[in-house]
Order: sequence, then structure tokens, then C-alpha cells
Amino acid sequence: MSAPAKKDEVSSVLRDIKGLGLDFHKSLKSSVPWDRDVEFQRHNLRRRLVNVFFAYPFAPQAEAEENKLWLDTTYALIQAYRSRLAKQDAEDAKNSRLPQHSVQMRKLQNKFRAFLSAEESFWSGFALRLVRTFGLTEAKPALLALNITSPDPSDPLADVSRSSVPTIDDDPESQNAVEPSTALPPGQRDRKLDAVSKVLVHLGDLARYREQYNEVGGKPKAGQLKHSEDWKPRRGRGGKKESSPIVTRERDFTRASECYQQARLLFPDNGSFSVLR
Repeated sequence: MSAPAKKDEVSSVLRDIKGLGLDFHKSLKSSVPWDRDVEFQRHNLRRRLVNVFFAYPFAPQAEAEENKLWLDTTYALIQAYRSRLAKQDAEDAKNSRLPQHSVQMRKLQNKFRAFLSAEESFWSGFALRLVRTFGLTEAKPALLALNITSPDPSDPLADVSRSSVPTIDDDPESQNAVEPSTALPPGQRDRKLDAVSKVLVHLGDLARYREQYNEVGGKPKAGQLKHSEDWKPRRGRGGKKESSPIVTRERDFTRASECYQQARLLFPDNGSFSVLR
């Protein structure tokens, strides 16, 4: 295939993906994030983006689409969930004297955490595939440090002593993707290492959101020092009610910090690292 034909082919594929993205965002605006049609469109869009990434790994037009995989198929849903959580939190505050969460809020939180866990599995598998496909041996220590390992015992990134994450090859979204040669053209090695570094940042973001919206075990809501379960009135002198001492429980952002640290060590020039607040 000639170079111009290849360029035209990539451009045609990207036009189709753009249309899928517009349809997906339109559906997401009018439906709940877990709607079956929304999920179908999201997975279809993701499958096409993954295919482009590996079928045309060195095409400039395809490289420009790298961020869409995160922004359109993961972060768009995160924003949708967070928006609904904020609205539900405001409604709960109006309808209750105590800062206790409603059943609807707990269900919404559970759905969001389940989504985040599924996305962590996807992005862990995507990182494994990047390293294996392009022979990025420099990135293996970072993945092993984060316990991102392959279930295949013959894989250099396998760790049979610990539970392994599913690889992206086990994901039906990636079955049509084409594996390129591991021989990287000049300048491409840094680009692919940068891509792995960004994936580790995404994993850090997912871990951070999961902890921020985790209220299991009496942890307070993100940005607050107390949880509703810590508020228990007691009788003081004269029969007046007094608040019992508040026990502050720190949130654990260790996993997120580790992901950001490994991303920074792998590719220090990447300026996209998140900051824990």
C-alpha cells in the first residue's frame, strides 16, 4: 500500500471515530452513565480507538488521537458520575437534618466505584500490551512495582505468586487490533514510553477517585474531616445536647501516589502528572 493511500485510510478511520464520539457524547448527555446503550456506544468507540492505536502505531494522525482513549471513554464517564453524585449530595443535604447519605446516594457511589475498578483493569491491561507490543523493557520495572502483571506464565511480566490483572488481549474490545512490529522507528521509543507513562497517570487518577468516593469503614467524604456516623449527640450539663468528639480518619492515597511516582520515574519530561489535593 502506498504512503498516500495509507494516509487516506487512516483519515477515513478517524472520521468514522469522530462520528462515533459525537453520537456517544450526545447519548451520555441525555442518559445515565450506566445506561446499556451508552455502554454499548462507549465500548464500540473504545474498540475503534484501540484498533487505531495498534493498527497504525506510527501514523501522525493516529498519534494525535491518543488522548481521546482516556478523555472520551473514561474521563467523560467520570465527569458524568461526579456530576450526579454532587447533585444527589445537594439533595440529601436539603432533605435531611443530619448529613447522612440516602439509599440513592449509596447506590450511586457503588456504581461509580464499580466503574472505576473496571477501568483500572482495562488500563492495566493496556499498559501491559504497550510494553509487550513495542518491547519497552524500560517500563517493566514500573509495572512490576505497581503489581501490574500478566497472567501468562511465559510472559516476562508474569508473576504467578500474585493475582494478575487481565490483559487487554482478554478484552473483546481489542480483538480486532493489529499487532505492529516491535522494531520502533527513530524517535518512536520515547513516544511509546510517554504513552505508558500517561497510562500510569490515568491509573493514579482512577485510584484517587476511588478513594475520594470511598466511605466504607467510616471514612469522611472527600474534603471533609468528619463522617455522618461520627456525629452522635450526648447529654451535657443541664440536659443540653453536646456533640461527641469527632474522630478524624485519614484517606489512603498510597496507590495513587505510587502510580504517579512510577510515571514520573519512567518519563520525567511528561508534564501531565496529577497533584493530590
